[in-house]
Amino acid sequence: MPASLQSYNGKGRSANKIYYRIQPYLSCGKRVTIRLGTGKKQATVALNAIDDLIDSTVASVEPSATTKQWLENVASESVCKSLVRFKVVEEMPQRFHVTQRLTTISMLADEYVRTRCAGLDSETVVIYNKARKNLLECFGDVDIATLTKRDGREFWRWLLEEQDYAENTAKHRLRLARAIFELGIEDELIALNPFRARGLSVSQTAAEKEYVEQRTIEKVKKHCPSFEWKLLFTLCRKVSVRVPSEIREFTWDDVDWANNQMLIHSPKTRRIGKSARMVPIFPDVRACLEELMNSDEAAKDYVFSKLRHDSNPGTMAKKIVKRANIEPWKNFFNSLRATAETDLMDEFGLRRACQWAGNSAGTAMKNYALVKKTDFTDSGTQLPMEKPATEEPRTAQKSAAKSAAINEVDAKSDAESSGTDSHEFAFNQRKNALPQICLEGQCVLVDDIGLEPTTSTMSTWRSSQLS
Repeated sequence: MPASLQSYNGKGRSANKIYYRIQPYLSCGKRVTIRLGTGKKQATVALNAIDDLIDSTVASVEPSATTKQWLENVASESVCKSLVRFKVVEEMPQRFHVTQRLTTISMLADEYVRTRCAGLDSETVVIYNKARKNLLECFGDVDIATLTKRDGREFWRWLLEEQDYAENTAKHRLRLARAIFELGIEDELIALNPFRARGLSVSQTAAEKEYVEQRTIEKVKKHCPSFEWKLLFTLCRKVSVRVPSEIREFTWDDVDWANNQMLIHSPKTRRIGKSARMVPIFPDVRACLEELMNSDEAAKDYVFSKLRHDSNPGTMAKKIVKRANIEPWKNFFNSLRATAETDLMDEFGLRRACQWAGNSAGTAMKNYALVKKTDFTDSGTQLPMEKPATEEPRTAQKSAAKSAAINEVDAKSDAESSGTDSHEFAFNQRKNALPQICLEGQCVLVDDIGLEPTTSTMSTWRSSQLS
């Protein structure tokens, strides 16, 4: 029995469109519905082709060349899926056979470095390659689709325990691995990022940094092996520079002695249009700059002619701190940067501090605003919630005055109670003059106080009245 072609109206936004469907009879006699979409001419061609396919299946012969061409080149994916589901054809046409592309960790990391790291500083590319190396050492060059969130947690444990990385370094490598796999999600190679598992935090807040006192830096500077190291500690503590990226391009031409300011190059923010920033030359920094410039260590071009070649100055910096019998603080250079920006915010305000440090206000308050001990114990300053020691609450003043008055009366009463017999005689006279009432067969004296039980204060007052 031939299939029937039917038209119907769409719904919602497609209510003004006309769609077509066919209802053919399968070889088993069952009637099914196959939706074809819009266009009567295309629907008619599909009707004839599907009829030919069903008849060929029943007769166990090959369909016509026209039908084969329609199936391989014209039929939509939804129609072909319906034909496979109803067993009109055995498999989908070749053009719908999507071969799963194998993407390994090395392929994804290389693609990330090639596309995302273009224009970045060469040292940044080196760091991404280190993260690539960590991934390959931990998992091997496996397909990225095989990694799970459990593998992400294992990578974090592997960095801390087997590689013995500091927590800050481990967070940095985890952050880079997460960024690399985000590219796989954007390219629809994977559905989930294995390094976004619960409990894997890559952020570094101000609570993870430590405020470094100025006197600590002064002690460290006495043990610095060169003027460059002395300037580095001073610069980090006063100006809030990024180490080592922002000291590599610092030249003597960037120092404006006349206007007391200097230019700090920032490779990290160069891609967003903030390649450099002007910062003031503070007195401590100026003294160290002049000291270095007048020494034999000074080079013609770069200020840090030797340290700029050191890819990890933190190792030597911690050794210098230990020479001063000081325990190195956590998050070494980040803590110095946060300390400097905190002091800049306190002294010059948030706007200027952010301009000189090269970050936004939100970043400054989240990552670099530290709590200092002097915020609570600053000499000569009291917190707003505190009141001067000499100022007492009004209720306390009234209570103290009342207590003093009672004590005075009690003292007077004690003195009078040890007086002469004339006082006792006067009291007896007063007692005889008081009226009496009878309660339950007993006579009770009625004083001005009434029938309430007397207290020591009342007794004192009554004694004073009797006297």
